[in-house]
Amino acid sequence: MNYKQQLEVIKNLNLKQDHKERTDCPFCHHSNTMLIDTTGNNIGWYCFHASCKAKGKHEGQKTMDYVTKTFSNKKMIQNYQYLVYQKVLSHHSLMKRL
Repeated sequence: MNYKQQLEVIKNLNLKQDHKERTDCPFCHHSNTMLIDTTGNNIGWYCFHASCKAKGKHEGQKTMDYVTKTFSNKKMIQNYQYLVYQKVLSHHSLMKRL
């Protein structure tokens, strides 16, 4: 099966959004070998059975809901100060002299 055919089969499964799931592979029919990941507005699938070649990733459209959800969980770091200790500076100065 090519990528487009696999994608159609995966899309026709009843998948929850923002969810990772192990299930039976719809391509090789082995039990609990398919990992389906629908996090990040993408769909990814991979069968762990050695003889099965089913794998792929489809990137969904980035909607405003996706952007809002993604950035609302991030904390902004402001006024972060970097401290450089005197020993590090003196070691660096010493190495430059050599």
